[in-house]
Amino acid sequence: MATLFWLINLSIQSTSNFGNYSFFFFFTTKKGK
Repeated sequence: MATLFWLINLSIQSTSNFGNYSFFFFFTTKKGK
């Protein structure tokens, strides 16, 4: 889980806009399921 969070954080740092959207979408999908 920590590794996944770190990967997401890196993605967000790489591309703020894209990373933020991806994180939100992934989090919503995970919470939904």
